[in-house]
Amino acid sequence: MNEFDYEITPTMMEEDGWVKCEESTADQWSVYERPIQPDETGARLAVWVADFARKEDALAFVELLSHD
Repeated sequence: MNEFDYEITPTMMEEDGWVKCEESTADQWSVYERPIQPDETGARLAVWVADFARKEDALAFVELLSHD
């Protein structure tokens, strides 16, 4: 069984750095992993894994990570 859930988030560059955005305005696609089981405090904090220029590449990467 996989230990993480993976999330793909569209992001764009603004003056203050990278921010989440709508898919239609995305400059890149960020992949995060979130533990399935909460830690001792009950949190399931997401951790950044990688960025991709194309959504299709991010989806393929998540597919590879999601295989047992």
